[in-house]
Amino acid sequence: SAGGGIIDRAQQSQQDDCAVLAIGLGGTGIDCLRCLKAKVYERLLPDNPNNPVPKYKHIKFLAVDADASFKKSTDDISLDDISLGELDTSEFLDISFSGTGQLTNYMNALSTDYTQNEPYREWLQFGRFKATAVKDGAMGIRQIGRFLLMQKAHTFVSAVKNLVTEAKKDLDANPRVYVHIFSGMGGGTGSGTFLDACYLIRRALDDLGSGPNRRIMGYFFLPDVNLSRDFLDDQTKEYITSNGYAAMQELDYCMGFEHNGGCWR
Repeated sequence: SAGGGIIDRAQQSQQDDCAVLAIGLGGTGIDCLRCLKAKVYERLLPDNPNNPVPKYKHIKFLAVDADASFKKSTDDISLDDISLGELDTSEFLDISFSGTGQLTNYMNALSTDYTQNEPYREWLQFGRFKATAVKDGAMGIRQIGRFLLMQKAHTFVSAVKNLVTEAKKDLDANPRVYVHIFSGMGGGTGSGTFLDACYLIRRALDDLGSGPNRRIMGYFFLPDVNLSRDFLDDQTKEYITSNGYAAMQELDYCMGFEHNGGCWR
């Protein structure tokens, strides 16, 4: 009744000969990642079908968030946890702000540094919001979510490269590479990072020389998914709706670069 039970190997499907990386952005994206991981262990034959602990070395998972409260260490993960889709420390990228002062003070310093931080000043609206240490997510603010990912952009690209490289081991010389991105549109982290994450992933795959043998797919959940929860207050419902609308505006603009003359850099 809780989703467990004995898995019959005869009912599981063979893996495809390709490298797969699934990435969850923010709370909703990571919820999706957990569900996907549980289904992988339930429905696909592992690399070691005769071993009680299944392995899937060509399928990798990466959870990206500014809230690390959910993660477990590798030592704490049990077989039951795996079957429920739990993620361990190696599958989590923490993008929370780790500076000694408050994030607001740090942003104010960036806003006055006209020599080093011009890219931030082009899009980050300094003074429009108040932020503290941001250890529990982006507080529903898209610009903070995006800022936090940009602070860890090199780390994110390196993580994608490493995981794709690991997933490609022992496959053909130029295997197919699939990257799946899961994100909600209503929060601060997922909604604020999904576009940049897609561009950064393309950069990572370009650096690896993946060529045309790759595919990036996004699964973006509209605000009604988050609004369906019963415990939300009115203020949270308002920013979920506004974030979703803003995210769709950005997506529409970026899909029209050839007409509007814009670019991502």
